[in-house]
Amino acid sequence: MARKPRPDIVTEELARIDRRTQIVDEAAFLFARKGFSGTTLKDVADRCDMTKAALYYYFPDKESLVRAVYVTRMAQLNKSMHAALSRAPADPLSRIAAFVRHCASRIDGNREAWIVGSQLFASLETSPGAEVIVALRDEFENTLRTEVERAMDQGVFRRMDVALTARLLLSWVNYIPRWHRQGSGMSAEAVCDVFLDMTLKGLLEPQAAGAGGQAATTGAA
Repeated sequence: MARKPRPDIVTEELARIDRRTQIVDEAAFLFARKGFSGTTLKDVADRCDMTKAALYYYFPDKESLVRAVYVTRMAQLNKSMHAALSRAPADPLSRIAAFVRHCASRIDGNREAWIVGSQLFASLETSPGAEVIVALRDEFENTLRTEVERAMDQGVFRRMDVALTARLLLSWVNYIPRWHRQGSGMSAEAVCDVFLDMTLKGLLEPQAAGAGGQAATTGAA
């Protein structure tokens, strides 16, 4: 007969997990507001209402905490993104719209976490054990590239550089939380809808598109 763990051990372990989650969440908030270099471990400890010595029990240095913040956030994002796409219609445009809208819903839900993810990658890309960091980033970007390539294969998009097309979409997605303010009249998801429409249809009126294209060709000549 298998031994059951003592209730007190289980309770302690769950409390430890909850505490670690709290530390990661509060650190993400501070990194987004004050930056990595402007945030100290004491800042994080104070925010969590714990001593700096107690914080060391969970994270021995700031670098390990930064890594935990990034890995946690990106793993959650990738998991939820795959779930969102599994519910999306099969046509390429609907799937690309589902991708950017899910990004927007994450921004609306926790913009500090989104900002931190984009800020911290550069500092972690060359750190020891960066393979996990890069793999999480690549999984996210490759998910969008797959949808973009499918749109090109099906003749929905013009045949262009897949990576650059995906980066174009991600560039404005990543910039939204830097200027958009909650309660400003439009949600991040609504902004994404407008930006996606601009990206897919362009800014020119249909009757001006031909003249604009001709002028661009003449100028290039």
